Amino acid sequence: FRGRPVMSDRYYTFVNQVAQEVARTHPDRMLGCIAYIHVELPPQFDLEPNVMVFNTQDTAQHHDPAYRKADRDMLTRWGRRCRYLGKYDYYGALGWVLPRYFPRLIAEDLRFARTVGMKALYAEDVPTWGTMGPLTWIGARLLWDPDQDPHELQGEFCRDMFGPAADTMDRYFSLLQEIWDRPRQGRWFAGLNNISHQLTLYTPSDARRLGGLLVQARKEADT
Repeated sequence: FRGRPVMSDRYYTFVNQVAQEVARTHPDRMLGCIAYIHVELPPQFDLEPNVMVFNTQDTAQHHDPAYRKADRDMLTRWGRRCRYLGKYDYYGALGWVLPRYFPRLIAEDLRFARTVGMKALYAEDVPTWGTMGPLTWIGARLLWDPDQDPHELQGEFCRDMFGPAADTMDRYFSLLQEIWDRPRQGRWFAGLNNISHQLTLYTPSDARRLGGLLVQARKEADT
């Protein structure tokens, strides 16, 4: 799957054996595990009822419809194999020095995940407040209610954080989302090991537009 060997049947056979022993001695306890890399796909059999699986996905890559479909198919299959389904995601910079901003994709993902029975989410986050400030906050708000409009939440963040510069900063973050949505192939952890994937996403024109908005916002801000 995505160029990696799949060892799910072997691993989750072991997980089930451990879960059976846990159920005998601690029937009120759950066993958690992370479906990641070589074991991110579900096995060909059901997991024990006391197992909770966190399927690892990078929702930021859902700008690519094919990548998004593969992730959603995988999460759907997991929902059929385990009683308790969670997701392990990456809402932060993930090694990016340039903005990695995708609140719309988070909202769409959480709405879908609800339909397949997802019960929990863990978001690994390395917040870079200067370039992606609203992202973590919007993600947290959407966990309470995925039907909220992420752009309206972004506006609320900007009003409360930037005062007179709110409208300009709202335009700044909306431009970051527009840039992130550009058509391209989704790649697992894109940009983490190869900074050229970051540099080719942002053009000199983008940099000028974004920089101009920040200069304007600084002039508008009263503190």
